[in-house]
Amino acid sequence: MFFVDRVEISAALRQFLNADPFVVEEADDVARALDRWESGKGDLADYLIGIRNEDAGCQVTLTFDQALRGEPGFAEP
Repeated sequence: MFFVDRVEISAALRQFLNADPFVVEEADDVARALDRWESGKGDLADYLIGIRNEDAGCQVTLTFDQALRGEPGFAEP
């Protein structure tokens, strides 16, 4: 089985964010989500959703995901 840790995956995704042929919508938000994902326990998509919600003025993002328990910006319903 092949395993790549989050930091390595994050580094590869950051290369795409900075590559000329690619245009990523809200690339700054994606970079912020990668920062949180590298050291967090949730999924990258969850962190991106949380950041987008913060940008929209939400104080917390409600989630049933147990991995996000205790993570800043997330709460259980």
